Amino acid sequence: MKKILIICLFVLSFFNTPLQVRGEEEKPDITSDYVYMIDRTTGQVFWDKGSDEIIYPASMTKIMTALIAIENTSNYDQQVLIDERIMAGLKEAGASRAGFNVGDIVTMRDLIYGTLLPSGAECTQALAYTISGSVEGYVDLMNQKAQEIGMKNTHYVNTTGLHDDDHYSTLQDIALLLEYALKNEVFYEVFTSDTYQAGTSFNYPVEGLKMESTSYKYINNPTSNQPYKVTIDGFMGSKSGYTVEARYCLASIANINDMDIMLITAHAWVERKIPSHYLDAGLIYNTYRDLYERATVFTEGDLIRESIMKYRIFNKEIEWEMPDTLIWDLPIDSNNYQVEVTIPEVIDENIKKGDVVGQIVITSFGDEVYREDIISNSDYNQNFILLSLANTGEWMMNNMLVTVFGGILIGGSIFVLFARKSRKRKKTKKF
Repeated sequence: MKKILIICLFVLSFFNTPLQVRGEEEKPDITSDYVYMIDRTTGQVFWDKGSDEIIYPASMTKIMTALIAIENTSNYDQQVLIDERIMAGLKEAGASRAGFNVGDIVTMRDLIYGTLLPSGAECTQALAYTISGSVEGYVDLMNQKAQEIGMKNTHYVNTTGLHDDDHYSTLQDIALLLEYALKNEVFYEVFTSDTYQAGTSFNYPVEGLKMESTSYKYINNPTSNQPYKVTIDGFMGSKSGYTVEARYCLASIANINDMDIMLITAHAWVERKIPSHYLDAGLIYNTYRDLYERATVFTEGDLIRESIMKYRIFNKEIEWEMPDTLIWDLPIDSNNYQVEVTIPEVIDENIKKGDVVGQIVITSFGDEVYREDIISNSDYNQNFILLSLANTGEWMMNNMLVTVFGGILIGGSIFVLFARKSRKRKKTKKF
């Protein structure tokens, strides 16, 4: 009868410890200098190009601005007056605006949508004054939240993302922030919306201000009159940004071949009539759509290896089974990946609970992309007598000269002993 020994896999959490980065398979030709592309579910990193380097986030800042508002708002129908203090300096700074102006009375909901979809600076300022009483106080909340969720290389100076040398982040930090924010149902709903209709107000007395995501002008919009259009199957939402120093940048999510992908790009080539960050996103998402798919590597209960344990009388055979289903993103062409289980076929030592007995290794395009220890959750011992005999025999084989000499010595001693006894018996017979 075979003994079934279940194994345990300890998989690392992506947002605390990233897993191995995919190798340099052929990448699409893009203009963004920084790229960070990950699977939100598995933590698999598809592309990492300077993700830990300091960049200027521009309007990707507004992801944090909107999140702070959502977490500090209990009534989304609360009304807010847009006044001169809120609008001061925005036009002169070249800040993007949703379209509200002095005299409009809007809701907190309008302001949150206005922050994320059309990237309205007046909306961010209105949120700051309403929640904290000042921009400075609101920025303090933004920096506190950044520290709270582990954004170690981020510092905010304003709510808009307008350039300041002391206003910076990294693509890894932005990915951490976006993943955190997407867990909030309100944020998710706003972030994945293409359009939003605000209520009527002083400057929009008939229909109210209609807002449109900046991305929707270029991505998956068949009615757009933009000269550059991008089609991305499964595209869900994004937040773009631009300043002279930051250049074009984009934080986005999409579901492609059942893969929940997050893509952050920054410092794309700038030609104001050409949305290079959206073109880059299209190239990247569509390239990986043709290359990869979500795959079930092992299902719970799958037999992944059979081993023989030496020096046992019974239950010599061990069947190793998967305790959990292992899902990973693999090349669609199976010739481009390999899955290896490194548990030995013959086991010649005792196994204790917690011992590493092998590993599961996945390579993609010749590069290692996944490695995880296989941990025994049970003791499995050899027969002591058989093991002792085997060890004695092995020692004798490894020390042949000593064994032969010892054999001769023991044999000679026995011969001498018998010879002496034989002489004594002969002498006894003579008398």
